[in-house]
Amino acid sequence: MTTKTEHKMYLAGEQERYSIANFFNQLNEESNKHSFKVIMSDSNRSVGYDAMVLVKDKLTGESIKWILLEAKVRSTEFDNWFLELKKLNTLKRERRFKIEKEYISLPIQIMYINFTPNKTVLWNLSRLEKDNNLGELVRKEMNAVTVQSTTTKTKKQVYLLEED
Repeated sequence: MTTKTEHKMYLAGEQERYSIANFFNQLNEESNKHSFKVIMSDSNRSVGYDAMVLVKDKLTGESIKWILLEAKVRSTEFDNWFLELKKLNTLKRERRFKIEKEYISLPIQIMYINFTPNKTVLWNLSRLEKDNNLGELVRKEMNAVTVQSTTTKTKKQVYLLEED
């Protein structure tokens, strides 16, 4: 990739991290039951997720679970939401690595969050997959690398996600 594209990817990652931090700061202020400790992934290297979030019980301080989080900041609203199969597989591989190599014993949920100008949409992919409710898997022509070009298209396998 070119230096210009790498810089755009870095900026997109920073925007995602900023949005994640603000989202969980707000949750920490509003939740009476849980606290959330966010650990961002390293923005200077390729990692299969954007953040890990430790969820604790506010009353007891007990750690409950981890959330492996993928985030996207969208400049516009969509009628159709989607998640690439490749990204879901990467998140599942990262979860398996955390359990097998880093010996994390708490449950690790995989979540996907989209920030738009008017709303935030969050999917618990672990629950959707367990309930066999991920949505339809389709091949769709999409941007190859959005920060590089919105005209260069490629076929990708994506899950069509329901907003509700």
